[in-house]
Amino acid sequence: MRVIVVGAGVVGTMHAWHAVSRGHEVVQIERESEARGASLRNFGQIWVSGRAGGEELETALRARELWESLGEQVPGLGFRACGSLTPLRTAREVAVAEAAVARTDAAARGYKLLAADEARAINPALRGAFTAALWCERDAAVEP
Repeated sequence: MRVIVVGAGVVGTMHAWHAVSRGHEVVQIERESEARGASLRNFGQIWVSGRAGGEELETALRARELWESLGEQVPGLGFRACGSLTPLRTAREVAVAEAAVARTDAAARGYKLLAADEARAINPALRGAFTAALWCERDAAVEP
């Protein structure tokens, strides 16, 4: 069976990959000659940190596993297990991050509360005043 996938962004590529892995012949078309678009609204983010708990988090973690596996098979895909840092400037922001780190699913998300110097060690480009940062190790990105 031949499958045509319109779009070579994150969503289209994952659909094409699944079709190929199921034995289908796939034609994937894209309107741009260079990778510069974005699938829907996520701009290539494999986002775990902002997902609701339960089934939504499980789905996000499974999607991340699939993208990482695909990235190993197709190095040009540009999968990056980069994590995410959210700098925290106020006591209220720190309190929200502390609540996130205390969640029962915090370990699955890779949450950790970091001091400002620890966050800058991960990302030396961080500028400005902040007291701490929420690190989510499981967040990732893939090139659109």
